[in-house]
Amino acid sequence: MKISILASNIERLINRVIILLNRSNFSLIYLNISYAKKPYIMRYTLEVKCTEVSIDKIAKQIEKHLGIISILYY
Repeated sequence: MKISILASNIERLINRVIILLNRSNFSLIYLNISYAKKPYIMRYTLEVKCTEVSIDKIAKQIEKHLGIISILYY
């Protein structure tokens, strides 16, 4: 499953997301970080090995972090 996160350009935000995935015992397959249309907004694309039910729980936990604008998973 892939997760796409739009977030403010805050230091250590991706570190918090990866720690959250590791604590939930999900394996991170792919990670891409790039700027969105505006330079102060970052787009994080992650591919995680998990089920759809568990990705929904993780997405809700990620949305609670400060600086997250939106999150999509597919």
